[in-house]
Amino acid sequence: MSLGIKRYINAAIIIIIIIIIIIIIIIIIIIIMWGIRVIIPPKLRPHVLHYGYMGVVKMKVIARSYIWSPGIDKAIEQTAKSYPGCQIMQKEPSTVTVHP
Repeated sequence: MSLGIKRYINAAIIIIIIIIIIIIIIIIIIIIMWGIRVIIPPKLRPHVLHYGYMGVVKMKVIARSYIWSPGIDKAIEQTAKSYPGCQIMQKEPSTVTVHP
């Protein structure tokens, strides 16, 4: 083989390797991202879903804009019900005077 052909073969091999690396990176990004949201693995969901208490509705809004996981609404509601800090911060229902 001449020197020119070896250069073309080496360049082609390098290009193929670069294309394979780009495809792998794209697949990883697709697996980790759902649009602009991050997909949270099941083991990490309990740690991610609760960060301070701001109310169930606000927690849902913030969570939906940054992360994605199946059943996120239900998980946030369960977290808010079971977390002691959330229970303390919940508003007490107003008392109603009994009319005779």
